[in-house]
Amino acid sequence: MRIAAAIFLLAVSTRYYGDGKIYKPCELAQEAYKIFITSRGARADEDPNLRALTQYLDDIPLIVCIAGYHNFNTSNEYSLGDGHYREGLFGIVRHAGAGSKKRNRFLDDDISNDIFELIHVLYVGSYSNNVTHKFYASACHQPSRASYVYCYLNEYVFGSYPVLVPNNPDFLVSLYQNPRL
Repeated sequence: MRIAAAIFLLAVSTRYYGDGKIYKPCELAQEAYKIFITSRGARADEDPNLRALTQYLDDIPLIVCIAGYHNFNTSNEYSLGDGHYREGLFGIVRHAGAGSKKRNRFLDDDISNDIFELIHVLYVGSYSNNVTHKFYASACHQPSRASYVYCYLNEYVFGSYPVLVPNNPDFLVSLYQNPRL
């Protein structure tokens, strides 16, 4: 009976950690900051699309926490009993019917597309009702679930920028499977 239960759990939640980059929390905060401020050499004050992204700078601690629940690994891949395949630094769901162009686009070391997609998931489109944002915030903003680490962010904010790091990195996967936790 125990063997059958172990096989079932393995089948329900299979995780693969490839050879991707594994970030440290402060390193990821710095990278997210750079992505929000600049993209392909453009400055946020010169490009209206990038200017809009700077409003999400306050979400860097949440972004770091979500990545922590996915082991800070850019090549993280797994599927759960819900049938959704998740990939990359933030466990972004690969939607059924996604073309080959979208497949594996979150598994490389360039995390700018991962961050843009995460912002889309948290705020844009059918998710704009903030339910998704509240879900992740509840997994990160409780002291029992995450702790603050203080980081050097840039030449003006050094050693005192707080980011959230999960106390139990497996908690989010458990939460996906059992929402009553």
